[in-house]
Amino acid sequence: MDKTLGADGAVKLTGIQTVFLAGRTLAEAAIELKRVGGVKLGSVGISRLTPESTPIMFRGAVRHSGSVSARTPKTLQQVLEIAQPEDGADLNAVVIYTAQRDRLVIDSEAEGTRFPLRAGDEVVIEFRKVADEVLVLGAVREPGSKPYIKGESMEQAVARAGGLTGHAVTEKIRVLRSGVPIDGADWTDIGRRTVLRRGDVIQVPTAENATYVSVVGFVKKPGLVPFKPGMTLLEAIAAAGGTTVGAGLDSIEVRKVFKGLGNTKRFDISMIKKGSDKDPKLVAADIVFVPAFVFKAPEDKKKFHPVVPPRRRP
Repeated sequence: MDKTLGADGAVKLTGIQTVFLAGRTLAEAAIELKRVGGVKLGSVGISRLTPESTPIMFRGAVRHSGSVSARTPKTLQQVLEIAQPEDGADLNAVVIYTAQRDRLVIDSEAEGTRFPLRAGDEVVIEFRKVADEVLVLGAVREPGSKPYIKGESMEQAVARAGGLTGHAVTEKIRVLRSGVPIDGADWTDIGRRTVLRRGDVIQVPTAENATYVSVVGFVKKPGLVPFKPGMTLLEAIAAAGGTTVGAGLDSIEVRKVFKGLGNTKRFDISMIKKGSDKDPKLVAADIVFVPAFVFKAPEDKKKFHPVVPPRRRP
């Protein structure tokens, strides 16, 4: 029986599923036909497409799977515009299987506009396996998770985290991607412009001999406060001039950033002043954050019970 390889690189055989043979050698085609339907290549006559007429295929986390002609040059970006990736598609790791069955992983946001595709290539877009965030840990004023912003640099992410504290070791700042440090992503003029990807972690080490704590938020003199061994939370706030009107005294945060740990604990300084809670001791490089007061309705007033007036008798 004679069959023609379709424009999508597939051959349809009676009684079995469609078989995709685009980009395969005759030996590979024989193996695939036998695997799918027990068909011998010699019993099927397949008219081979010329290399120029073999399409570029695309599938995966896209709204439109299919193929596109390769008769005119196509870049990865052009194919993605046709495929329309789904929300959550990992555009930083697009997989391309070449006509020779080599596997390439391309960052389409960095190289998509100039990466050329060829006849027989197959583009596979997968969903992201990392959270839509970046982490900024260590000696910054507001360490923690920050929403990912496309095209944002390391320097911009650190600025969103409140900037470096006075005890940051700038020569040891680095960016981890999948747990591996990125070459050149340091705090030099060029390195700090490194464009981040989803899931990246910026580590800002703290000097082990730091002599300050940071007190920020609703205090009269926010900034760095000289640290003394044994300094407590109340002493640090007092050194920053005390709290201002509108401070949330029941939710003071102490952020542990020494060696980039990034742990946060909350304290009620009203209870500390009454003696009901202990005044916690700080360590060098801690960040004390005094937030704004947030009104909380008492538990017995949270439920509203409407008063229904008695009905009058006619």
